[in-house]
Amino acid sequence: MKKLLTLLVFLSFYVSNVYACFPNGITFSTQYDINIYKEIYGTCTEIVGNVLIEGNDIEDLAGLDIITIINGDLIIRNCPNLNNNGGLANLTSLGGKLEYINNDSSVNLGGFSGLTSIGSDLIIQDNDILSTLRGATVFSFTFAGLLNVTSIGGDLLIDSNLVLSDLDGLGGLISFNGAIYLMHNTVLANIEDLEGIASGLNAIRIIENNALTNLVGLHNINFTQNELMIEDNNLLVDCNGLDGIFPEIQFILSALKLILPSLILNPMIRALFVRSFLRT
Repeated sequence: MKKLLTLLVFLSFYVSNVYACFPNGITFSTQYDINIYKEIYGTCTEIVGNVLIEGNDIEDLAGLDIITIINGDLIIRNCPNLNNNGGLANLTSLGGKLEYINNDSSVNLGGFSGLTSIGSDLIIQDNDILSTLRGATVFSFTFAGLLNVTSIGGDLLIDSNLVLSDLDGLGGLISFNGAIYLMHNTVLANIEDLEGIASGLNAIRIIENNALTNLVGLHNINFTQNELMIEDNNLLVDCNGLDGIFPEIQFILSALKLILPSLILNPMIRALFVRSFLRT
């Protein structure tokens, strides 16, 4: 009887830990830590706490391919040699935020193709050669990257990604509950993939995206609870994307075009007017 009870206790402990592990989170600071994860924690497909991946010698995340759920945050930062995030392709649900910061060898986000929801913020920041939020293109097929994410429970921050020219990869977003921050993205010229967002915003900041010429992609948004700030986007002259928030803005621009055509057709004057209008 005693042996039976011992066996039942063991089996109960084993079953309870087959999937859910690390309530206090786990940190991977070397490639070796990642490589041995399956060998040591082969039953841990769900991580209860936060996951931090940060280390100079980390090049790929292949050893994490058994992880399907993270209930906390996923933070991948300061990995200068990370060039393959495909080991996270089986991750389907993230309860906290996703931070992808200062990973200067990453050119795409192909490793997140299985992810469908992010419980809090999505932060993509300071990735010098990140050119797409989708995955790699192989024989004319492009891997999904973030394209399957339909829900973000917090803010969207895309900041200081030097070669990111569009937001292709966010076209699946339909549920949103936070603020949009698009800042200091030198060649960002297209934000059309935000068109699935219609509500749930509490602020919008679009600052110093010097290749952005229009706001198409925001046209389905009809309300923002707090702040709307659009500043220092040197080529921005078309505000059609704000029609849902400010239906009158294009009417005013059209009226001014009739009255003062030489001024309003000047891109610099037009941009100054738009910035002034948005501050009122």
